[in-house]
Amino acid sequence: EEAPPYTPTSSEPDILTLDQAAAYLQVSRATIYRLIKSREVPHRRIGGRYRFSRRALLEWVEEKIVD
Repeated sequence: EEAPPYTPTSSEPDILTLDQAAAYLQVSRATIYRLIKSREVPHRRIGGRYRFSRRALLEWVEEKIVD
């Protein structure tokens, strides 16, 4: 039985900071930095800071699921 698709509430931002992305993925900041350095996780630099699309992160996680 599949879980229903994730739908963010209106109070959740579509664009996440590094700390928000780490919390969303339930990983440490160090893990996020490692994923950025290895170009594994989808991200952008905006104003010299890392930003993450919530939708892109969700799609990335779903691609990583091993059956």
